[in-house]
Amino acid sequence: MIERANKFLDIAGELYEENKKKWKKLVNGFDEDVYNDTILKVYEQILQGDSTEGDVVAYWFKSFKNNLKRHKGYSGNKEKGEINETVKEKECVERETPLYYSNVKEMLLSVHRNFDRKTFEVFRVYLLCNMSYEELDNLTGVDSKERIMKVRRWLKSGNKNID
Repeated sequence: MIERANKFLDIAGELYEENKKKWKKLVNGFDEDVYNDTILKVYEQILQGDSTEGDVVAYWFKSFKNNLKRHKGYSGNKEKGEINETVKEKECVERETPLYYSNVKEMLLSVHRNFDRKTFEVFRVYLLCNMSYEELDNLTGVDSKERIMKVRRWLKSGNKNID
């Protein structure tokens, strides 16, 4: 990863002025700060292994266009330099939502593998529907609080044992 990231920096250095001139013609509202920031962001992405394999210059350009759109969104409704918090929050939610659902899915699979079907179903409904214990008891006809507390203790203990 580090070799590929350093190679990108070499390429970015060699093509810095040339790409800056080309991209100013291709992109409305070219911003040199965003251009420079994109180089650093792409470098970090390559280090983390998050970038796609292939043409790094194309990846750099695509990242630049996306960063420029984001930058315009931040400064579009307010004075330059002041971040539009709504746009920032939306991006955060969009970025974290798949991770959240991935964690919930993993947790539910783990509970499904380690508990009886009734306990799993009660816990799943409790988790996904945000129902009270009383509502769950009325819906399922079982003591939901005891089952849910058992699962929660098990999850909190790091999935070590079922009491």
